[in-house]
Amino acid sequence: MMNWKSFLLAVPLVAGITFNPAQAGLGEPNPPKVFVGYVFGPSRGIDYKLYTHLAHAFATVDVEGKIPPNPNVPSRTLTTEAHEHNVQVLISLGGWGYDKQFAEVATHPEAEDRYVAGVLKLVDDYDYDGIDFDWEYPDTDAEVVGFERMTRKFRAGVDAIGQRKHRTMRITMAMSSNNGTIRWLKTDFLVETMDWINVMTYDYTGDWADYAGHQSPLYGSSKQRPQGAAGPPRAGHPALRPRLPRRRTVCLDQRPPQEA
Repeated sequence: MMNWKSFLLAVPLVAGITFNPAQAGLGEPNPPKVFVGYVFGPSRGIDYKLYTHLAHAFATVDVEGKIPPNPNVPSRTLTTEAHEHNVQVLISLGGWGYDKQFAEVATHPEAEDRYVAGVLKLVDDYDYDGIDFDWEYPDTDAEVVGFERMTRKFRAGVDAIGQRKHRTMRITMAMSSNNGTIRWLKTDFLVETMDWINVMTYDYTGDWADYAGHQSPLYGSSKQRPQGAAGPPRAGHPALRPRLPRRRTVCLDQRPPQEA
């Protein structure tokens, strides 16, 4: 998703806006806005009034479907403080660099079942309000099948927890704004399972590009190749507009970390 190395001593937050949770239905005339922040590292100094939802990053995975220990994730302190401020917290799974692990888990039923059960236990025990699935990226036929199957298990599991706790639970995912990864995802599946999609509207240019350009542009550069164009406007990426209701998308931008 992004390089967090320089953010380990702070509370980095990525802001976004969405327009509709899945449960509200596509016909809702005035769906509420939400403001999402990603929390990485110790959860100190968060200005909760800025957000409606937080994604707590990250709960990772190994190839056997086990969740490696993390001193910061999960955190009952974070969920308790957030709930006191009427902010929901999703546990964020994966992050950049865990594609191989997710692909292995998704092709081995025993590992998949172990991982799903482990994640749902964290959600339940630490009082999270759902899951943010950050697999970067399911981009083969076998990976997409596994991603969809695993997501449906997560959806069923968090909804069961929500029914027992009498609250609405969420499932979201991080999606690249690159057409090469978007094309693997099916609209019907996303609408069925996801409350909203976090579109990473950054990394349009970097040290891999052969020209200088903005990292998170509002409009595409004239020097940018069509397959990488940002498109006007960024809030409705051209690859998404024909496929997803706009109120199902969040635009994520990289911002400096909030001081702890």
